[in-house]
Amino acid sequence: MSLFSTIIFDLSEVSLRGCKGVQYVLAHHLGLPAEEVADALFGEALHNYCRGETTEDLYLERVVRANGWHITLPLLRAAIRQNFGTIEGTQEIITKLRRRGYRLALLSDHGREWVDYIEHKFAHHKLYDCVFYSYEIGVCKPDPRAYHYVLKKLEVAPEHCLFIDDQLQNVRAAEKLGIKSLQFMSASALKDSLRELGVLQ
Repeated sequence: MSLFSTIIFDLSEVSLRGCKGVQYVLAHHLGLPAEEVADALFGEALHNYCRGETTEDLYLERVVRANGWHITLPLLRAAIRQNFGTIEGTQEIITKLRRRGYRLALLSDHGREWVDYIEHKFAHHKLYDCVFYSYEIGVCKPDPRAYHYVLKKLEVAPEHCLFIDDQLQNVRAAEKLGIKSLQFMSASALKDSLRELGVLQ
């Protein structure tokens, strides 16, 4: 066993595909550049939703109204849900880590309705010992309060944790708190990094 007792995973773009990429589908429908759609979808309105300050419908209504989009909410909701899917290889790694005796936790920036959908469809939450969603704790990464909250709930010191996230800013924020962190690029690259750390054989 390595010096780590607890491994904390991000969800979107690590174990499951999240909203990333849906801008291309919507751009085609709306006749707009994908970058413009992404800026509208992934701005402060999304952060408000993921912090639990609003509902999915209110978040999407705000985006549609602010940008003058001609799209119905049911179509927009469906496009987002169709984008969710598993990332090949990650769940296999998580299963191996569990067999090796690590405590596994999830720290994910997500809204309530999206979590309800993906837990029902993918049951990803059953892979972990503890699950923490931003809409429940009221704060999103890379805010240090998100990491402090998890450390306190898990009753674990930062140096005994390993954190895995696809966003570099989230990785750097965790490292500032003394948590060894890896930026997720692919399941195969993650497996190599875990072997280098002695976490996997």
